[in-house]
Amino acid sequence: MAKQSELLCLIKQLKDVPEVIRLGTPQVLHTGAIQRILEFGKGAIPLLTACLKQGEKPQIAQAVYVLGELYAVSTIPDLLALREQVQQIESKTPWDYAILGQITVALRKLQHSNPPEVQQR
Repeated sequence: MAKQSELLCLIKQLKDVPEVIRLGTPQVLHTGAIQRILEFGKGAIPLLTACLKQGEKPQIAQAVYVLGELYAVSTIPDLLALREQVQQIESKTPWDYAILGQITVALRKLQHSNPPEVQQR
């Protein structure tokens, strides 16, 4: 239970990232919080997937990044649905574009590569 609450705390921290803008789009940085989430391995996937639906935009962009890093192939339908949802937004914010960019990178990674062994914690 302590590990679960630590993971929740780390995922909440994803919304408080320093905003680094490159070519007009916020960049996802590999922060200490992301590294700690990655250390949870596949055990982090359910909470990260929930974040796609309930998180703030910076959290969502970073959750997508982490799912790609975890080779979370099971989340491809969620990523496709999120992409469709964000594409429908008429007045996109810079974070919407960051989310779309991270989805593109994650899907490419998930659909076209052999994942390394990701540990279950």
